[in-house]
Amino acid sequence: MYVAADGTVTLITKRPLEDARGHLRPALVFILPNAFWGSDTTAVAQLVDSLPIVPGSAPRRLITDASLSPDGRLLAVRTYAQIYVFATDSSNARVRSTVRPAICNIAQIETVGGEGITWYADSSRLLLTSEGWNTPMHVVNCPLPSSSREAVVRGTA
Repeated sequence: MYVAADGTVTLITKRPLEDARGHLRPALVFILPNAFWGSDTTAVAQLVDSLPIVPGSAPRRLITDASLSPDGRLLAVRTYAQIYVFATDSSNARVRSTVRPAICNIAQIETVGGEGITWYADSSRLLLTSEGWNTPMHVVNCPLPSSSREAVVRGTA
């Protein structure tokens, strides 16, 4: 789950889901528009997209967390073994499907129970957290999607 600047909540499915034929399907993306907050209406999440991450398609490929960068231009989605960094539309925090995500392998540093992710200070590094007492936190540098790297180089990100 992550929250856009306008208050829209985005939910990403984390566990394996099968389609009607029994094949694993990509992670689904749902939104709860900010208009629901403060109303007495029951909110129903709307299916709006899917991500090119197929939970259960490889060992430790279950989504555990997601974090939107402070400027709203990048989304980091964590599994137990990888981080997927997506370019987003900063106006609505939705993933830009025309830009391939960058993938960062964290299997070598990951401990059992690795769950959380957030952007660390400058939107170029990520902080990873784990469950339990006295578990280490890791700061990692991950590649950015190609269009985001170009924007950073030009000074527009």
